[in-house]
Amino acid sequence: MGTHRTIGVGLALLVLINSFQPLQGMGSLPDASQEGLLSQFTSYASLAIFHYTVPKEVTRATWEFASFQDRPDCPSREVHIHVQHGSYPVFSGDNSSFPESFYLERSSLAHLTTDSHFQPDNSAVHAIYNPLPGSWFAVAYLAPFDEKYGLKKKCRYSLGSIALWSRAEAVETISPNEVLTFRTKRHFSYYKFHVSDDVDAFKLGVANCIVKVRQARPNQVKDACIDFVGIREGGLPFFSPNNSNGYSNVTSKQNITFYESRPQKSKTYYMLVVSQGQVTFDVTLSLKSCGEMGLYGRHQREWYLSERGLIWSELFNESLPKEPTTGFQLFATRPHLSILNETDKLNNFKFENITWSEDDLKSLSDSCLSSFEFNRIDNVNEFTVSYLLQGRSWYTKWLTVLEKSPVMTRFETLEFIDIGGFVNIHLRMDGKKRNNYMVQSILGCLSKDRAPNMTACNVSSQIEVSTRNQSTMTALKVIPFPEPGQWYLGFQVRCSSHKKQSEIVSCPKSLNSAMVSVDLHIQPCDYRPLRDICGSHGLCTKATKGQFRFSSCTCLNGYKGWTCDDSSRTDPSWKYVFHTLLLTLSNFAFLPAIVLALYYGLYTESLIYLATMIFSLFYHTCDQEALTMKLPHALEKVCLDLYINREVLQFCDFYCATLSFWITIISLSKLPYKLVNFLNIFGVLLVAVLVQYNRTGVSVFAIPIPLGILVLLISLVVKSGQRGKLFRPNRLCLALFLPAFTCAAIALILFGLIETQVNYPYVHSTWHVLMALALVFLIPRCRDPEQGHSRKMPIVPENCAPEDSELGCSSIQSASPSEESNGSSTNQEDLDLESSENDSTQGGPPPIVDACS
Repeated sequence: MGTHRTIGVGLALLVLINSFQPLQGMGSLPDASQEGLLSQFTSYASLAIFHYTVPKEVTRATWEFASFQDRPDCPSREVHIHVQHGSYPVFSGDNSSFPESFYLERSSLAHLTTDSHFQPDNSAVHAIYNPLPGSWFAVAYLAPFDEKYGLKKKCRYSLGSIALWSRAEAVETISPNEVLTFRTKRHFSYYKFHVSDDVDAFKLGVANCIVKVRQARPNQVKDACIDFVGIREGGLPFFSPNNSNGYSNVTSKQNITFYESRPQKSKTYYMLVVSQGQVTFDVTLSLKSCGEMGLYGRHQREWYLSERGLIWSELFNESLPKEPTTGFQLFATRPHLSILNETDKLNNFKFENITWSEDDLKSLSDSCLSSFEFNRIDNVNEFTVSYLLQGRSWYTKWLTVLEKSPVMTRFETLEFIDIGGFVNIHLRMDGKKRNNYMVQSILGCLSKDRAPNMTACNVSSQIEVSTRNQSTMTALKVIPFPEPGQWYLGFQVRCSSHKKQSEIVSCPKSLNSAMVSVDLHIQPCDYRPLRDICGSHGLCTKATKGQFRFSSCTCLNGYKGWTCDDSSRTDPSWKYVFHTLLLTLSNFAFLPAIVLALYYGLYTESLIYLATMIFSLFYHTCDQEALTMKLPHALEKVCLDLYINREVLQFCDFYCATLSFWITIISLSKLPYKLVNFLNIFGVLLVAVLVQYNRTGVSVFAIPIPLGILVLLISLVVKSGQRGKLFRPNRLCLALFLPAFTCAAIALILFGLIETQVNYPYVHSTWHVLMALALVFLIPRCRDPEQGHSRKMPIVPENCAPEDSELGCSSIQSASPSEESNGSSTNQEDLDLESSENDSTQGGPPPIVDACS
């Protein structure tokens, strides 16, 4: 069935590709094509994930998505698709709210919808002009609906996607520190230059524009040479007259300059020149550097590393070591640190904002910021990374923050390895230097790829601690599924009065510096400690989709959200307890069948019924309550090992339930002992394969149960042929078979046609009870006819032929145990069926002494 599904999705994808060919300028074949099965959103692990690699210098990336269903009678479903650059999309699939501490700024995120069809005639097309190169991710899921369970074949939904790229041609390179002359060759001309990691600012100039070949156009500006020129980091620039990163209607005598004091490092910058004809122009590029980051960089001369943390002081003597020379402090943090006495003199620090001279950039070296880089320490487990400020032999998490100059820090997240985790930034302020009239605060500002602008930091990027009260001395910022690359975290001290906390004032001398602990790490699922991760209403799961790995919280009991804190959709707690009791206690309905099987000596049947009850009991207990962390420790460990991690209980529940029906049917057939053993072993292997292949599929019941009934019918036909006449059941047989058949039929109807996600606890509990009752009615028919009992047993009447004793005669007598010992023999199958001939001679139904066996 899995192979047919794959082939079907593949053929559907070919249809999608053929439908995409008419788009102009895209080529006849896609650059990427992917497919995946869809399901409803329950957690991030339920999503279908697609990955695309967009090459550099692409002018347009176009995705087309089409959703398919495997049967025309399946209802059409709405499909949600989220597309994002760099990392997995961050969105709310269950309409829950995000925690306030989440950082939700993404470089590019789009949401699309489409509908599923057996033969799709529409699709969702998503086009992005000048996309950023690298990894793009798309996730998809079905809109929520009440899904039916049971024997009916489940509808399968899938999503096919193709992607096409259009690339820019002949992108020329700009070299720094020399004058270059370029000539445009087309309407849109692109140029590029690289900004390395040691570049802290650059200046790009365009001058001496000359028109070589003019193409007249309406409303053309007099002496216009270039219609538009603009720059952009990472990707090709956009053409927009209102673009803040560009200039429009550049004349021949006009010189333009781009200044960038906070460039994205280790990135390629692109310049776009739009002209109506062919023009030439000169380009100059100047790059400036503040030196390396860290304790030993030339602009961190006044910094040194002590046991208290990173300290700044203009009185620092360069002849002294910058780190302790004795001892080794690894991963050490101090809960309460005192600032050194010399930090009181930090008010002498002079800082000037970065200013640009149109002639040169000499002033840059006098206005560089103190910058430090967090060193990465990878732990053994997935998504467990620690970051520390490091010297050559000393580590710390404490940092001195100043009022008059921001202090910059930087850390890196890796592609594929870190994007499935959560970056946690915990700030804790040393609050010993407190003032009764002033509130001292440390403002942190988070930024991706470039140093943040501390004077214009977005609210969503801010993380702040202050001495206002005890609760404000700590703060948290969480980056879910971080995009790979460099992340900057700037800090600066500021002060306000207690009466007007929104008004920023100059800090007094005693409050112009402070120390802050920066606990920076990556962990799975959320922000809580690992022992309490996802809280009491969720479980942290690590999922794999192909080659991609990520972590997310799976919420319980109606809770939702990324951290399972949203209780807007929860039901009363008693309702969940009631559902758990229904699903677990209903399994005790198998006890009468177990006891009755033991009474009749059916030990094999008794064992399989007992296993069915036990595994179902533990499976539903773990399924309902294991994730709530409210079970006893031993039972919680069993659920963790056998249900959550390995799904052993789920396999055993489905396996034993199906096998119990197979063994019961084989027992009803009254076949020879060796043949019964053969069929039981055959059933054990058959059911194991079916359950392992698809334990929730229709084949688990549709194959073994009809096959067992066929064996039963064949056995009756063979026995009837041996006797030379047909038999019909007596009244007791009907009294046993009809209730058993009725219970089983009702149970199958409930399971196959009525059971859904909403009514599952009620319908499935009824299924337990009805199937157990069916077994109770069938067990007397299954008992071994050669088993002896102390009670009186039916014997074969003298007027019955030996061949008639297989299924029973109408004239039945009772014999005591002593009579049995004198040579009277009986066959329990003689009570099952009676011939019409014996009915006529006896004139009525026989007196039934024992069960219909």
